[in-house]
Amino acid sequence: MGFPASAYYNPRNYIIVEVDLAPSEIKELFIKGDWIDVLEINGAELDQILMALNDSDFDILLNFLGAVSPFYKITLKNTTSNTVYIKFKIGMEFFRIYKNYVVIHRDLVGFAKEDTQQTILAKTTSIDDKLSQPTNLRGANIVIDNSSGTSDLTQQLFSSSTPSKYATIINDGTDTIKIGDGTNMVDFNPSETIETNISDLSNIYITVPAGKTAKLRVIWEV
Repeated sequence: MGFPASAYYNPRNYIIVEVDLAPSEIKELFIKGDWIDVLEINGAELDQILMALNDSDFDILLNFLGAVSPFYKITLKNTTSNTVYIKFKIGMEFFRIYKNYVVIHRDLVGFAKEDTQQTILAKTTSIDDKLSQPTNLRGANIVIDNSSGTSDLTQQLFSSSTPSKYATIINDGTDTIKIGDGTNMVDFNPSETIETNISDLSNIYITVPAGKTAKLRVIWEV
């Protein structure tokens, strides 16, 4: 990656920041970084706290983090009547989380033309730059509850047409589920992330085993 030698001798290349927000408080934090995520929150739900980077509007909900973007200032807005505690991890110049992600190419229409899970898992890349400088992002948290079911439940990720240029799907639950085109399905394990550039997210299907619940976080560019 071309980091200077000195970077490898730092104790760590990130910081932990703890913030208390009074009811309805707006607080500015002058902190430089290029990566931010939430480790812990008490007193509110993630989507009840708004965030702005640098001098932008409050257009980021905390449930859409982590985010990769250079910043010098973070502004937080508590929309609740509660006192809220938040713990952030903020990446510095030489810290960024990387994973291997499954890439679903548009011409495959989901997983339809792939024969085996191994073939799909071979098509991996990192999330970085896939949503670089997006013009319009959408996000959704999806819960599919089959905890009382006696058989597997398969349904569309979105019940109606959902156009997308590029999307990231994260398994935020604790159960292994399946994802695919409804016919060809592969395991989707907890904390795994899938990237796809299929044009309509309603073409993706989720299968939840009996007695399990799927919790998914979806972020897409339109």
